[in-house]
Amino acid sequence: MKRVISFGDSFTAGLGTDREYEESVLGSHPDWNKMNSEQKEKQRGIAAKYRFNNCFTKFFADNFGATQINLGRIGCGNKHILNEIFRFDIQEGFQKDDFVLIGFTSSLRDSLPYWPDVVSNNLMSQGGGLTWSIKELINIVNYSKPVVWESKENFQHYDKLDDFMNNYVKDYIINLHSETYYDYYNLNLVNIIQKFLEYRNINYIMFDAFEPMFQNEIPKEINTKYYWEIGKKNIWSYLWDFDDESVYEADSKNTTTIVGRNENVHKHPSRKGHELFTKELIKFYESVYRI
Repeated sequence: MKRVISFGDSFTAGLGTDREYEESVLGSHPDWNKMNSEQKEKQRGIAAKYRFNNCFTKFFADNFGATQINLGRIGCGNKHILNEIFRFDIQEGFQKDDFVLIGFTSSLRDSLPYWPDVVSNNLMSQGGGLTWSIKELINIVNYSKPVVWESKENFQHYDKLDDFMNNYVKDYIINLHSETYYDYYNLNLVNIIQKFLEYRNINYIMFDAFEPMFQNEIPKEINTKYYWEIGKKNIWSYLWDFDDESVYEADSKNTTTIVGRNENVHKHPSRKGHELFTKELIKFYESVYRI
């Protein structure tokens, strides 16, 4: 392999590999509030480069003497991942001996086709989906105000819609939300990616970042051979079994301490966590591509 190209969310992008350093060049930088937008964007680039050089894509590529192209995007949904794969091929072009890593995120981040665009296009979750993850889904019903607008200043009467959606979302989750919908949605999303990469003769490994793509039975149409621990593990749960908090990002004002297996947030892997997952990726690669 000559290039390792990865697609995914913040777990793939390397967010949290070293929280102290990342924050020191971003919001905690002593001059952050004095910087203009161009200077802040430069600092974000420094943080991104650091993450890319300390995460599993880089470590996996180094193991095979390949270069890395990390297209992970913090906060994205699975539809974004799908679009990026096709965008990359049509604009950059997959090449012979490329190897692709695909880390799927929470299905709840993708927009719902039966929700109005004025809602989906202005939610803080970047994909315009229901929420960020299953954990937030539970919190919406029990505690939180569900709808968070990104650009409410653009709408003179957004408060009326906001009030409606805050009530509607809770009712939707309790009475209409169905895992079956996401199982079918994800079947088609994963299937077209697999068929496309096979058509382009590109080898790949798929895996889940912190939530399973399929909550129920794995569809027979999915090629599970190249999908690491499908329906069994994800990066977060794999690292949890090490019983070592240092495999996750350090706590800061932007993160929450792990307090229990059923109550903790899905913290991002630290550099150590990325190193451990890389070993598992290599082991899986060897089992399916060099048998």
